[in-house]
Amino acid sequence: MRGIVIVGAAAATVGAVALAPRARGSTWEEWLTKGVWSSLVVPSGPLGWVSSHWLMPRFHGPMYPLMAEAIDLRPEDELLEVACGSGVFLAQHGAHVRFVAGLDISDLQIDLARQRLAERIASGTAEIIKGDAAELPWEDARFSVVTCMGSMEAFPEPSRALAEMHRVLRPGGRAVLGMGFQ
Repeated sequence: MRGIVIVGAAAATVGAVALAPRARGSTWEEWLTKGVWSSLVVPSGPLGWVSSHWLMPRFHGPMYPLMAEAIDLRPEDELLEVACGSGVFLAQHGAHVRFVAGLDISDLQIDLARQRLAERIASGTAEIIKGDAAELPWEDARFSVVTCMGSMEAFPEPSRALAEMHRVLRPGGRAVLGMGFQ
């Protein structure tokens, strides 16, 4: 039987919205969906760089130890982090496991994660893939541990993403989802 635990975390900032000027003549909703919000959710461009290097690690950082404790990583584990961002969690908390994999949709984040895990990638004990959480590229029951933090709320099809995470999780495996960024 595979189990999923959801760890709640409250973290947000109204100040993040102030990082980009609102375009003249645009509506608030357009600004959020095409400007700041999209740069924060799928980091790209200058604002995405700020988000990747500064905002996301600081917002998610307090959740990392809680997630690591909840999934109880062991040396024999093979860990997948969906929406891995720049790979900070994989590098910090997955250093002792057999294999780590990360998936993200942002080119900027993927590049940072590959840099951060370059030695493990070169040794064949890590991979970072660009992709959609609703269509994971791994075979069924590939991972002993699956995690996703602070991203489910932003997925266009969260139920498909959750089904995919369950599909790639081994029977008896552990999954922890961190939710609650509002």
